Amino acid sequence: MPGINTTGKPQTSDILLGRGSIKLALLDSGGKPLGFRHIGNCKVFSLGLEKETLEHKSSRSGVATIDREIALSQKINITVTFDEILNFQNLATFLSGSASQSVTNRAATGTITDAVLAPISADTKKGLTYELRDSTGARLYDINTNDLTIKGGSSLGAASTLSGGNIEVDARFGTVFIPSTSTFTNGHGLWFSYTSTGTEKAVDVVDMMTVSKQSYFLRFEGINAASNDKRFLVDLHSVSLTADGDLALLGDEFAEATVTGVAERNETGFPTSPVGRIIIHGDS
Repeated sequence: MPGINTTGKPQTSDILLGRGSIKLALLDSGGKPLGFRHIGNCKVFSLGLEKETLEHKSSRSGVATIDREIALSQKINITVTFDEILNFQNLATFLSGSASQSVTNRAATGTITDAVLAPISADTKKGLTYELRDSTGARLYDINTNDLTIKGGSSLGAASTLSGGNIEVDARFGTVFIPSTSTFTNGHGLWFSYTSTGTEKAVDVVDMMTVSKQSYFLRFEGINAASNDKRFLVDLHSVSLTADGDLALLGDEFAEATVTGVAERNETGFPTSPVGRIIIHGDS
């Protein structure tokens, strides 16, 4: 079986063709993992040992030779490449951000009357798109167009309703485009009113660059395709992951993202094995 080779001979069962899954867990105050989250399909998971050494050279001969080498430091580097990009927890990890689920959609929380869509200004003109926002700046999404009214004019009192081909509404993302053929007059203001039905959907959000450092327990649940899908675990007891390279949001290939990090010591949770372990079950 894989694991400690007690035969003293080569074993083809020890050859590795790796497959598997990665799960992340936040750490509790005692350094132990909380619930594990599957990050989805991963194309790369690799470990690399980096060691800094100090060499002592002998000068007792014509050619200096190394007669002592001392390790000053060593670390395990980690690389993970995943392709389930629109998993917002993965995006948050890549963008050093935070993911929020089912954030309240302003469109669902009450009626809005004569809110400013675009001010009276030379910058308010045809050919531009404007966001539906309330007076606090909260965005509206997933709107019902039948409950939306757009007005345009030199003042709110003189404003008239714009409809039909004079506006183009993106109901999903709550925006209004004023086409060049609209009867709207450049430099005038735009206002909107909206009657909430309460059925407008909430949104999931990733706020970028809100977290400077987040440590995880990383678990790789490995499968060895070269040995009848035998199972093994790689546990790293504390890992901080950082984006490495670009995330292509536009392209002709499936997008993927790479994060790298270092295996940190977690002596609080795992005093006898603070960095990590590789484990294989006897039945494997």
